[in-house]
Amino acid sequence: MNELYISVRNLTKSFGKRKVVDDLSFDVHKGEFFSACLFIEIHLLKNGWIYFIIYRV
Repeated sequence: MNELYISVRNLTKSFGKRKVVDDLSFDVHKGEFFSACLFIEIHLLKNGWIYFIIYRV
């Protein structure tokens, strides 16, 4: 297996008390190509609702 280049473990993103990404983990090894190819807007509304707009790039 190729050498580990990037390792992300247990990534969490919150807006106030609301967790919008929970426990995201991934590895990228040397020589691999990694791309999410997405643009994500995250909106927190005053009423507490969260909504996402996802654009494919």
